[in-house]
Amino acid sequence: MLPGFQGIEIKTTPRRFQVKFWLRDAGDESAIGAELDRLRAKRKMKPTILAALRLWFDLLAGRTRLLRESFPAIVTDLERPAESAANAEFSLILEQQVAILARLEQPPALPSPAPANTPAAPRQLAAPKFDLPRIDEDEIDLSALVEIKRDTSINCAQNFINSLMALTN
Repeated sequence: MLPGFQGIEIKTTPRRFQVKFWLRDAGDESAIGAELDRLRAKRKMKPTILAALRLWFDLLAGRTRLLRESFPAIVTDLERPAESAANAEFSLILEQQVAILARLEQPPALPSPAPANTPAAPRQLAAPKFDLPRIDEDEIDLSALVEIKRDTSINCAQNFINSLMALTN
């Protein structure tokens, strides 16, 4: 207290802040604006913004008390050891890769040595003997097989079909 002012009560008005900002009507800001309109209709906009700012400033300062109180399920998920589905799938893939590497590092099995009484030379398989077909071009009359006719039509498709039909006759 200031000297000479003992017993005198000074009335002070509480200091208030007003914050105004504009949100664009595009992207995330549009979605935030729609959510704020929904909160304003329920008369919960101010408490929600204050809680969000308190949480934000606490996190910036390194304090997690509000986060733990407001979102306990998220905190337990973050603190839980690797038990999530993605980590389980990753562990399974990792185990499969380790098994494959273990198989690759093992030396391949060597074939057992041949018995001493068998010869080392290759054996001929029992198969019937046959001679390969031989074509003597002098003995075959090719003109009897294919008859070549000159086609003077201008329709290529019809010419092609006629040629095919001549081969089958």
